[in-house]
Parts: sequence; structure tokens; C-alpha cells
Amino acid sequence: GYLPRVYDAMWAHPASWRDFGAKVKTPLEFIGSSLVASGVSGADILAIKPNQFKKHLLAPVRNMGQQFLYPPSPEGWPEDAPSWITPQLLSERLSWAMTAPHLSRMGGFRRPHHWAQRVLGEAARPELITALTRASNTLEGAGLMLAAPDFQRR
Repeated sequence: GYLPRVYDAMWAHPASWRDFGAKVKTPLEFIGSSLVASGVSGADILAIKPNQFKKHLLAPVRNMGQQFLYPPSPEGWPEDAPSWITPQLLSERLSWAMTAPHLSRMGGFRRPHHWAQRVLGEAARPELITALTRASNTLEGAGLMLAAPDFQRR
């Protein structure tokens, strides 16, 4: 019944990591993990004006297929990739990924290939690192990293 021991056992068990990367992040997970990876703090989020918050965060989550706080059923949000990756929804993800680095509160990616290695660790494929080193500028490289399948998975 001592939960910290239960959590330790779960984290240490190989089955916890067997299927890592097999699922696609929900839109909220995608945007949230993008912000965290970019060094955006809770204070930064709280400082965003309500209309900008809606425009840059809530509307994109909705456009990617997830109406914030309104799951489609009592079971919650779907776990399967086809629910989140359709041509239209993928287009919304890629569009947000390529424009997100231009938001003033995002940063921490002066060298996108180093940033990708730090954020993704072993999940960063060599092809991604090569693409990031060839990006025409740091903002494009940051967008490519966020748009990459390596970052889209959980």
C-alpha cells in the first residue's frame, strides 16, 4: 500500500518501457511537451494574455482534434494513432510546429540538433539530427524537430 514503492517498481520494470514510442501524443500532450522542451515555464504561460493563449494554444489543440476539457466519451481521449493522425490533423500539427518557435516565449534551441539530442535522447534518429544540422536557420530547425515523428510519439 506504500505508493512510492509501487511507483519505483513500475518505473524499474522493463515492461514499462517496452512499447515506448508506440503511441502518438494527443494534441494537448504535443503542445505541452513542445512548451516544456522549449523551456517555457509556468510563469511564462501565466503571463500570456488570454486572447493570445486562445490563439496560440487552445485553438491549435482544438484544430488538431482535441476539444480541451471535452473528451468524446466518459472513457476519455482515444489512444490510437488514427484518431490523431489524419491528413487534416497532421497538417495542423505540422503548421503549429513550424510556427511555434516564432512565439516570443519559446527558446532554448540555438543549435537545434543539440536541442533534439538533449530533449529526445536515444529516440532522436540520426536522420533527424542530420536534417536539423542542415536547417537554414535555428527557427526552422526548431520547427523541424517539433514536427518530427521522433517528437510526435510517446
